[in-house]
Amino acid sequence: MPQHAERWAAAFDRAGVQTGFFIAVGEGNEELAEFVRLNPARFQGWGSVVDPTAPDAAAIVRRFPDWGLRGPNGSARATGRSTRCMRRRPRAGWRSSFTSVLR
Repeated sequence: MPQHAERWAAAFDRAGVQTGFFIAVGEGNEELAEFVRLNPARFQGWGSVVDPTAPDAAAIVRRFPDWGLRGPNGSARATGRSTRCMRRRPRAGWRSSFTSVLR
């Protein structure tokens, strides 16, 4: 994972990006937290819950701050960083242009 983090940081440098925001997929919260800890000045993480109606969903969300992740528990407000951009709809083709940064 350290090499992966170095590749992302180098791609950010090439693109002039200061900080990147990553979203956990499925049950990848702990893995994302490990990745974010490798370069917390450059990497920010947003936790996820597979099933928000599951009995343990609230407990998972409560662990986001412990993992260093943000999420619907308001932890982004506690750090003073805005999550307003998460409400914006990405423009068409964002995924392909974003992943091309690593090439």
